[in-house]
Order: sequence, then structure tokens, then C-alpha cells
Amino acid sequence: MPPQKILRFTNSRAAVTLSLSESDFGALVAGKANAQRLFMSGKLKIKGDVMKATKLDPILKKSQTKAKL
Repeated sequence: MPPQKILRFTNSRAAVTLSLSESDFGALVAGKANAQRLFMSGKLKIKGDVMKATKLDPILKKSQTKAKL
């Protein structure tokens, strides 16, 4: 199994920076992983304003809803 990539996007004005592997990010966005568990296990690192990071949870949950056709 090849090593996982770590994605890093930098912005000098960012209030919060999240660091996690590509597969963990995919699982988080898909709703298969819990951000708190990733953080507690050391797979998610948060730098900056932690309170702003907590505001991402509703955004991620909203992205998981299916479109009504």
C-alpha cells in the first residue's frame, strides 16, 4: 500500500488550519469519520482558532445531504 498524501493548503490570513491525510479528509466529508475522534486519535491536527474549526461541522453535514429531485 503506497504512503498516504498529506494535503496542505496555506494562507497567511487563515484563522484555522486543519492537517489530516487525504483518506481521512475523504471519510470526514463523506460522513464516515468523526472529527472529534480523528482529533483525539491524533489523525487531525488543528492550528489556530479551534472555535472556528468547530463551525465546520454543520457545513460538512449539510454537504452530505442528498439533493431532492
